[in-house]
Amino acid sequence: MGDLQPGDPRLQGQDFDSNDFYALNFDDLAHAVVAMFQQLVVNDFFQMMEALSAVRGDGVRVFFLSYYALAVLTLVAACTEFIVAAYDDTRRKQKLHLEAGRRKKRAKAAAAAKAAALAAVAAAAGNPPDSPATAAVPSAPFAGTPLPAVSRASSVGSSGELDVHPRSLLTALQLPPALTEGDEEDPRQVDEPEQC
Repeated sequence: MGDLQPGDPRLQGQDFDSNDFYALNFDDLAHAVVAMFQQLVVNDFFQMMEALSAVRGDGVRVFFLSYYALAVLTLVAACTEFIVAAYDDTRRKQKLHLEAGRRKKRAKAAAAAKAAALAAVAAAAGNPPDSPATAAVPSAPFAGTPLPAVSRASSVGSSGELDVHPRSLLTALQLPPALTEGDEEDPRQVDEPEQC
């Protein structure tokens, strides 16, 4: 028989007695584990502490408050922080993976835009795509809408070489980016080309 027994006059009038919490006791190891787990989750903490302090004295309060400080505030908080940190780390890795996929898509789109720009300039100049006149064309940083047409008359000089105004070439190559959902707009703005 343990300290917490029904009919004990020291427990009369307490919440522990009126709620019939007598199954929570320290009679054996199994009951003690259940009682202390209930204290760990702070369920009926004060009723148990008051009942035991009425039977065993005020020293029980030191035990319960120490248990609360060590188990609840330290151990449970550390376990919760570990779980939350693991979740945040996984979420961060998934976000980085998605961003890497978006960068690869943008790089492929930029390569396609560069190839389209080179082909358009070469077709307008009457040069094959691998000729030296088209090999020096800068790469397009972004993919976008179809390239503006370059007239053959204005782009081929008297020597037969490609003669395109640099600003019109930049305008042709720096098109608005092909955005996927969640991407940001390109902050660079390109002015309209000057007429030659």
